[in-house]
Amino acid sequence: MNKYYVIVPGALLLVFLGFERNFEKKRLLEEHIRTEVAAAVSALEEEERYNQQRAAQRDAEKRAAETAAQRDRTLLATYLSVADIERLRDNRLEILVQQSAVTREYISNLRERESRLIADVQRFRPYSPKPTAPAVPDHLAEEMVNTVNGLQVYQEELAKNTTEQTRLREEFDADINRFKELKGIK
Repeated sequence: MNKYYVIVPGALLLVFLGFERNFEKKRLLEEHIRTEVAAAVSALEEEERYNQQRAAQRDAEKRAAETAAQRDRTLLATYLSVADIERLRDNRLEILVQQSAVTREYISNLRERESRLIADVQRFRPYSPKPTAPAVPDHLAEEMVNTVNGLQVYQEELAKNTTEQTRLREEFDADINRFKELKGIK
């Protein structure tokens, strides 16, 4: 028995719309899959970054622990008592204090020199009230510049020295406390 199918134009439109809906569903599904894959890749990358940061942190902690252990061994091998550490600290501080005293003396001398130069410069133009006063000689201007620059350099050195003294005290205080801790001294 032969069957004949008659396709009515409206039914053809329904078949076409069905294909179009399936195509749209497929496109939406592919878009959803792309979004999910991108989110999964992003999550994996974030997890990898986190793991790398944790590994770097563990490595840093391990190095810090190794450094601290080495410092402890050195402390115990170098000093026999707290008095030894204090003696070395006092010797080093004394050197810095003496350097500081010498630097202060240089600064004092440079200030005196600067005062004399300022007094000398007052006789010359543009500092002299006399209109016929000669210009400041080059050697005097150069000496003034050198003196001011020297003052600046020595004041910076004095500040560095003071900072170094503070750092040295803190470092030795930490060493003394750690030595006491390691030796069980109160």
